Amino acid sequence: MIMRFQPRPQAARQRATSLWMPLPLWREPGGEGFEIGHLAFSTADPLVVVIGRADAPAAELPWRAFEAAAKHTVSCGRTVIQPGADGLLVRFADETLWRMLYRAHHFFTSRVASLLPGEQGQQIYDWDGALTMLLSGEHGGGCTDGTGHGR
Repeated sequence: MIMRFQPRPQAARQRATSLWMPLPLWREPGGEGFEIGHLAFSTADPLVVVIGRADAPAAELPWRAFEAAAKHTVSCGRTVIQPGADGLLVRFADETLWRMLYRAHHFFTSRVASLLPGEQGQQIYDWDGALTMLLSGEHGGGCTDGTGHGR
């Protein structure tokens, strides 16, 4: 089963406030170590997750699509995310293929679900112990629990 979602209109993207989490998410197939990528969520309604790297394409997915990707193949625009053996396979519109570990997906979804409006500067440690990241940014106070409802 493929779950299909529509990308957000450009106007909605410009109104959105985002909180960015730079995380070591991606392992290139057959490669050594992590590629540095980022995840973000937007506090616009509905919540949107952005995945990508500065030097590579990014994809925007509705929050529910990102959550569902651990169990079902998800298509949003020309980006497809499907469950793999130990992580999500993300195929961007230009056919670039990245892998995101399931623990990264779980870490991000559980972390975003626990954020409160106005919260900034929380310390986050990655699971491999290689990097320490600082979660910071403006938080617009929209829905942050991933359910489509405010707190």
